[in-house]
Amino acid sequence: MSEFSERLAKDFQDREYREVYAEDFLNTSLATQISVIREQRGLTQKQLAEKIGTQQAGVSRVENVNYAAWNINTLRKIAYALGARLKVSIETYRTLVEEAEEFCRETLQRPAFEDDPFFRATPTAAGRFEDSPTGWMSRILVPWLEQEIWRTGDLVDWFQGYGLPVTGEEEYPFRWILRSLPLGAERNKYKTTLAARLASLLDERPDVDPPGRRPDDVLYNLFMLCAGLDSPDQLAEPLCAVYERLRKGEIRLNDELRDALRAALARNQIDNRLRPVWERMITHGRDDNLLGNEYEGFAGVRRMPASAQLRGWPDMEAVGCALKKMADHVGQHLDREREFRSLIGQVKELYPADQSMNWDLLAQAHDKQWPDWAWSCVPRLFVWRKPDFFLFAVDPYLFTVQRKAGDRIRLDIRVHPVGGDLSEGAELLRQRMEAALQQSRLPSPKGFLNEVNVALEQLQLETGQRDPFERVHQEVLLEQGFTIETSVG
Repeated sequence: MSEFSERLAKDFQDREYREVYAEDFLNTSLATQISVIREQRGLTQKQLAEKIGTQQAGVSRVENVNYAAWNINTLRKIAYALGARLKVSIETYRTLVEEAEEFCRETLQRPAFEDDPFFRATPTAAGRFEDSPTGWMSRILVPWLEQEIWRTGDLVDWFQGYGLPVTGEEEYPFRWILRSLPLGAERNKYKTTLAARLASLLDERPDVDPPGRRPDDVLYNLFMLCAGLDSPDQLAEPLCAVYERLRKGEIRLNDELRDALRAALARNQIDNRLRPVWERMITHGRDDNLLGNEYEGFAGVRRMPASAQLRGWPDMEAVGCALKKMADHVGQHLDREREFRSLIGQVKELYPADQSMNWDLLAQAHDKQWPDWAWSCVPRLFVWRKPDFFLFAVDPYLFTVQRKAGDRIRLDIRVHPVGGDLSEGAELLRQRMEAALQQSRLPSPKGFLNEVNVALEQLQLETGQRDPFERVHQEVLLEQGFTIETSVG
């Protein structure tokens, strides 16, 4: 059993925790799988919306990991539109641990009916074996990837459309290649091999010495295939070399190629060297070299590790800065909370196994001084401490406690309600927390937390509110070395 599974097994001993985790994982996995399979099919949100008879905003909503208002009929329509079926079942918590451990893009993908090898081997009514264009392309691509001797010229031909299935002008070559990669355990092996061969083509500097008869088609499909593979170990350096040539004015790319290069760079980062680029997009709405906008700049930041040694983890300091700037950007929108929750959901979607994400977001909200309405978009219970500051959240309220220095030490408690005005119940809890903090009889974090738990239980009895509040867990603070200053003025 991995360390992650062992930690979940321990945490699941708390019934409330495991039920909340199960609900969050259900919402995250459903939303993420819809997005993953849609991209696997090469569909935009608008195209999927047209297939199920709704607007693009409707698809965007169900692909948000914070969405929870699921409808069986809608999910069935989405599944059928993606060439798959809907399955609803009741499972054990053990399977939840296993699913959380294996949660990644590859495990969420599903072949369409016409691409499923089982059905490709089924005779038609005429007694002949039917095959899909994807299967036809796969029989070309896989042997090529297994060859020890190969040439980049094959990639150049495919990127121009030569040797690919002819099914319509809207099917870009990079999509056929992505679809043709085998699913299952061998996918990563073939994906890594393909990424290494794309790196070889990039090393030949096709942006400087245009290959083929349609060099713009070659570059566009090359960049977009790099974006689709998401293989920074192989592709980060050669893609950054292209960007450096563009930045120095050694090459010229049209707007469509700049967009494609930006997508490839964002999905293949091994460190934070591109942080100034993404921050220019967020701050100014574009970058002189890669164009883009605020949202595409944010997409670059959320996929960016702080260093090569920290790959697989977000640069939370950069994410905090980016979210502060995005809060300023959407602050005047009528649906600012929904937009901001969507941005937070995009970060969490990329790192579903990071159980400290909410903790880190709360810390960044304080450090970067997010506006109060943006604080309210970070959900659930977490605690965080500094020498003169700590905060914790009791869903749906966030409480910050600031110890201010002066002639005498005093404590200032702020409450950030999640939407709307501060309720009478939350104000009552704030007062009781403040009273608990000011009692010299609290010798330890455990004593303080006991007082908070008593206040919560009394509040639930008096107001009838049970679901809105989660119990403050003592071990969370104790494990973090939390201390309480009880000398107050």
